[in-house]
Amino acid sequence: MGESMTKVRRYDNRSSLANIVRRGLLRALLPVECLVCSDEGEWLCPDCRESLPATRPITCVICAKAAEDGLCNHCRGVTKLDGAVSLFAYHHQGVQRLIKGVKFGGYTDAISFYLENFGEMIMARLEVKGAVLVPLPLSRERLQERGFNQSEVFCEQLARRYGLSVWNGLKRSRHTKAQAELGRKERLKNVKGAFRVVGGETAPKKIILVDDVITTGATLGEAARTLRKVGTEEIVALTLAHG
Repeated sequence: MGESMTKVRRYDNRSSLANIVRRGLLRALLPVECLVCSDEGEWLCPDCRESLPATRPITCVICAKAAEDGLCNHCRGVTKLDGAVSLFAYHHQGVQRLIKGVKFGGYTDAISFYLENFGEMIMARLEVKGAVLVPLPLSRERLQERGFNQSEVFCEQLARRYGLSVWNGLKRSRHTKAQAELGRKERLKNVKGAFRVVGGETAPKKIILVDDVITTGATLGEAARTLRKVGTEEIVALTLAHG
């Protein structure tokens, strides 16, 4: 099925690599503080982790209506996803700061922290038998700007920790505007035709499509439609947060 283990993409932009190395050195020298209460020691201290309300699978991660496997019937039909696993709401201060620290600060060790503390919760909700992880790809421009793809880092660490495989045949076909700047209709238009499958391969039949945040489901939905055209039969989204 074209499945293969993948590594986090090598940094091909020198300035981005230099920035990431510098941030890594600073992080090694400075103590990590809780992103909510500022206690030293961890990204989220034990008390703040305990206060995180996990979203239940019976609540749609897109519209918050009654759901099965994380999506209501309407959002399931619109996105072409069979389900969604997303533990926490993005509006929670600690979760939002954790994801922004990864995405814009380059602190990828925060993903390790996330999986150390919440990985078992994720795995309890995922049906992984026969499934492969697929990271949502970035455009070349966005990758050079950021220096890495946070979805690839999430996939790679999840795969190592739980013995899963990663398929990297899904690619961006063009650069798009940041979705956070757009409304729902504009988001759908923005990502229309934004993905392709490379190498003429048939996509895996069962996929866990990985991204950092799901909001309207426009981006993950477009990726799902692309994958279904080349043979994928079951697609579940997995994100660090939602909303």
